Amino acid sequence: MSPWKTDPLYRCIFDELRALWEALGPPDRPELLRVEEWVPVSSSSLHSASGARLRDVWILDDSGPRLVALLRRESHDPGPVKGQYFRFGLVRFGIEPDRRHVHLICQLGPEIGGEVLFGVEGEGNHLHLEASSGALHA
Repeated sequence: MSPWKTDPLYRCIFDELRALWEALGPPDRPELLRVEEWVPVSSSSLHSASGARLRDVWILDDSGPRLVALLRRESHDPGPVKGQYFRFGLVRFGIEPDRRHVHLICQLGPEIGGEVLFGVEGEGNHLHLEASSGALHA
């Protein structure tokens, strides 16, 4: 069972994703975001399927994030472009094995995306993410 609802690091990640979702704002944003967690071998392995494995998939929309394990069997289809965005945006994240960094990549439209490497600050239940490099372009 995925620890995403109880693990403080996952709560920080999903707080960032909800903030991204809210920043996109209706009416032009994607209908939803497919959020994939990849287990990376290294910080660069999210870019290639050979260096990471898919762990879990969520859907994020106005109702919040929902784990949808069945989507692990299906590859992402962004659907048609509406305005600047794909119908279904994609966000991938990976937590480094030492849990000191989170790498996040998003592709929300043909020209809208980016990546951020977050440093994990704090201890225990008092964690927060600090962007250490990169940017999301939304």
